[in-house]
Amino acid sequence: MVASRQEMGTAGLQDNAALASKAMKQENTLDLDRCITTSERLLCILRAEAKALKAFQKERLLELVAEKEAQAIELAHRMKAGHEALPHQAPKEAGGEETSEERTKRDLLRGLLDEITRWNQKNHLFVQGSLGHWQDILNLCLPGTYTSRQNGQAVRQAIRTKGLALNREV
Repeated sequence: MVASRQEMGTAGLQDNAALASKAMKQENTLDLDRCITTSERLLCILRAEAKALKAFQKERLLELVAEKEAQAIELAHRMKAGHEALPHQAPKEAGGEETSEERTKRDLLRGLLDEITRWNQKNHLFVQGSLGHWQDILNLCLPGTYTSRQNGQAVRQAIRTKGLALNREV
């Protein structure tokens, strides 16, 4: 009777470990699904941001920046939580096989993250280029002043634009 209780206890522990492992895999899969969903929303926001940038829609950009920040924070939180929940070894080394569905989801997430990076970089370059053009326009409208250095050479001072605003309406 004692041996059977020990065997039952061992079997029960193995069953609990198997259930915990299965629950962990399901939790990780759910995190992947949520990360994919959040990534897709962030990608949509970045595409809308690109359209708003090209159309110079200031109000829309302000809305999108807030949404983009919220989605980026949520995605970072989900990915950090998912990373902490996973063992720090590859799935095969951790004693389990990664299913083809999990592999597909991971590949999809990687692809989405790469595309998010590309769109964010495109938007960044557009903003930089636009700011460069505005700076050139300001240089034409408000020529800089010159000061002299100790050696007598004239040096152009930067334009002070603090407090200045441009109104595009005529």
